[in-house]
Amino acid sequence: MTLPQHRPQPLAIFCLALTLLGCSTAPDAAPQTSSAAAPSSAQQPPAPAANSGPILAIGDSILKWNAEVDSAIPDVLGQTLKRPVTNSAVSGAHLSLPEPNADQPTYDIRQQYQPQDWDWVVMNGGANDLAGNCACETCSPLIDDMIGEDGLSGEIPDFARQVTATGSKLMYVGYYAMPSDARFGFDQCNDELDAHNTRLAKMAAALPNIWFVSAAAVVSPQDLNAYDADRVHPSAAGSQQIGQHIAEAIAAAEAE
Repeated sequence: MTLPQHRPQPLAIFCLALTLLGCSTAPDAAPQTSSAAAPSSAQQPPAPAANSGPILAIGDSILKWNAEVDSAIPDVLGQTLKRPVTNSAVSGAHLSLPEPNADQPTYDIRQQYQPQDWDWVVMNGGANDLAGNCACETCSPLIDDMIGEDGLSGEIPDFARQVTATGSKLMYVGYYAMPSDARFGFDQCNDELDAHNTRLAKMAAALPNIWFVSAAAVVSPQDLNAYDADRVHPSAAGSQQIGQHIAEAIAAAEAE
């Protein structure tokens, strides 16, 4: 199912409603991990991976939220694994159809990626497309455009292949579920994001050097402390839980 470095003003909140910032996926239905994603343990984060190569994070506001206090998900990932992480995620970014009036190309998540010697690329995206372009109602054609039912066709698998062709490994982060009082219409997106996550897990299972890890494994509406006040973005505690969960998945993948 978008978070600036300061709490959004009313106009910004209205804009966010049109672009999304990161929605969710129902924790009971959405696959929690694929490939090497390991069970999460927020109390016992993984030891630093032997590989210390740099990591790039790209995506929407879910990955950007709390960055102003160095507590965004990529910040936690770097702190946990003790390796450099560059966070290029942009609040409001789309995967497929960038906002027509966007004033920067990085509103297209694919444009956030700059080929370098990245060990891992950690990525999310798709919720803003679903909320902004089909209002999480009649979204099947859009989901198909982003990723086919088999997980092998569409814009996301095509982009994922480009990333891994450079030698980087890709960790795609699925969305958590939105509470019933989530703002900006994202409370209506859980079914769509569930389908999106399911297809992402199929992609990770079928294509080499791609993993899927779901934030729904550690954040759900059963614990509202993991959400910010808008019930869409993660609180600092939620970012901590998700960042550590991704770190565990990366450590497990590197141990294979």
